[in-house]
Amino acid sequence: MDDSAFARGLSNGNDINDVPEARQRLGNPFWDWCGGLLGLPGERYEPVNNDGVSREIATIRAYEQRRAAANVTLGDVVGQAATELVDGVKEVAAKVRRTPALKCAVEFLSRVLDAGPVSEKEVARLAQLEGLSAKTLKRARAKLKVKATKKGQRGGWFLSMTRAKEGQ
Repeated sequence: MDDSAFARGLSNGNDINDVPEARQRLGNPFWDWCGGLLGLPGERYEPVNNDGVSREIATIRAYEQRRAAANVTLGDVVGQAATELVDGVKEVAAKVRRTPALKCAVEFLSRVLDAGPVSEKEVARLAQLEGLSAKTLKRARAKLKVKATKKGQRGGWFLSMTRAKEGQ
């Protein structure tokens, strides 16, 4: 007595009871329907050729073949990128000349004190935001002959530009 619920082998040698591999089941509506019921693992990547290679692997292989045909190595690519980077930095450095700190401080003080007296603490705070050191600010004050005056007993010091008297 035959206890198999399925039909026995076919004339071409394949057993009808065998479950095909995942790549062979892919796209077959029957296996799509019953594969989930049977808990069969699905194919993660759709094959693009008869070798069963996924699209991702085929893309990588095609890229490697093009790169090999061009005879370009990774060292060539990195060397070219480094050369371009160095040339770019040199070009930017040639365009941007570093302005001396004292000149920047003098321009800063002239801008800030042009409108009138300003608190010494406020000038120091603004100078710090501009990236000027206290020592450079002090040298700029001496160069511009900035006048410091105290406002009252509790008031702080105020800085102002000394103006040449009219008629001199």
